Amino acid sequence: MKLAKGNERMSETRYRTATAAISDFMPKYFQVKQDLQQRMETGELAPHDKLPSEAELMRIYNISRITARHAIQELIRAGLVYSIQGKGSFVKLPDGWERTRETKRRVTFIMTYVVNEFYGPILKGILDVLQRRGYTLEIYNSGEKYECEMEILSRCLHDPPAGLLFVPSFTDAIYKHLFQLQRAGVALVLLDRRIKGVVCDLVAKDNVRTARTAIRYLMGMGHVRILFLGLGVRRTISPI
Repeated sequence: MKLAKGNERMSETRYRTATAAISDFMPKYFQVKQDLQQRMETGELAPHDKLPSEAELMRIYNISRITARHAIQELIRAGLVYSIQGKGSFVKLPDGWERTRETKRRVTFIMTYVVNEFYGPILKGILDVLQRRGYTLEIYNSGEKYECEMEILSRCLHDPPAGLLFVPSFTDAIYKHLFQLQRAGVALVLLDRRIKGVVCDLVAKDNVRTARTAIRYLMGMGHVRILFLGLGVRRTISPI
């Protein structure tokens, strides 16, 4: 999965509220450090994304160059950022997660229900591709239960796979785990359902086009009263 580079995802428009958030009751360098660290924790800043330059930080937060430099130095001291001379500062992978996808050839697939005729062909295709490339696949059945999903994701955080294929349930409480996995360099692909705010690849059927085709067919057959039974609005996670 290709993530946007730092200068694309971290444009100054993303910091519209940053200046307002800076107060006089706490050292400014500390507040800037905390704001950048929070963006790392939520996944807005991914591993190896470039941080804003000192000049950009000065404009964004309305601070001095000394304060901007102090904030970056604190992030480096905390092990969250590394610096390359002449290029800038970048987000560092968390300690303990320094590994490559080439050395960890395991992919995790979290499904809602393993016994499902819809996911059968998908699972076969995934297995065929992974086996040809020398990867193993571990499959988990969540049953669309929040507790089960959190347990599996926690296990993935403890021992990150190379990639995660995930059919999420209808809950918005899994944000943090997914962002942390992305920070660890795990390739994330959502299947069938998107999660608002999570930037990753998505593979889904086109329900809108399918419904439109079905309705046109029924209307062409002369039907007028057509009932549509759906799942309704489900907060931040929704079918496509």
